[in-house]
Amino acid sequence: MSIPHLSYNPKLELHLPVKARSATTQEPSEPDWLSNIRSFRARVLWSRGRRPAFRTADGRFVDADTHDTSAYHLVLREPARGDILACVRCAPLERLRSSRVRSLAPEAASQLLRGAEISDSDVLEGARLVVEPTWQRSGLGSRLLVAETALAQLLGRRLVWGTMGCRQGQDRFFAKFGRTPLGEQRFTLPQYDDEVVIMIGRPEQVPSHLEGAVASARAELRSCFDKHVTSLAQPSTTEITGH
Repeated sequence: MSIPHLSYNPKLELHLPVKARSATTQEPSEPDWLSNIRSFRARVLWSRGRRPAFRTADGRFVDADTHDTSAYHLVLREPARGDILACVRCAPLERLRSSRVRSLAPEAASQLLRGAEISDSDVLEGARLVVEPTWQRSGLGSRLLVAETALAQLLGRRLVWGTMGCRQGQDRFFAKFGRTPLGEQRFTLPQYDDEVVIMIGRPEQVPSHLEGAVASARAELRSCFDKHVTSLAQPSTTEITGH
């Protein structure tokens, strides 16, 4: 499998986890970039009423997921207008108060980590891979999955896991990138009008046909990290490994 070629190269953005502005337990304020991502996701997920929970009674699209502020966000934008075309969330497991994977399959998740001698700080939980409908099957989802793998490598993560839908073949799509199911159980999630499976991936075990794409994404993300570090008043607490 190769990544489809686009007639132009959408800009890849990396947004760091939102930092609390104080030592209190209050949720950090929502930056504009996150508001835009949430509105985009909700509009696509609503899918003309298929998932009504993502649209409010007054017509607003809302996806205020509590994991967002603890996660990295990868975004692809249309170069000319800057519209969001696709996005994915990548959350360090140790930052999450309640992992979606663990909530669905606590025993299987615990056995996986124990058996591989992996701690929470070795895991990146992926979620909310969303592509603008008119741009689906154009290579954007592929590019984000490659970037997610590259991000996991840069963060020194040994495992990526998450839930993938089945009814539109998302699980088969993820399998093309080396992801494998954690067991055979499917979980019905009425709010998404879908069944999901848990899939896992090893960032260091990249399929050979994707090695070049992952290396390019790693270089692109390093540049993104450099820009964030230079723009912050305080040194970044993100540790980038030497891949």
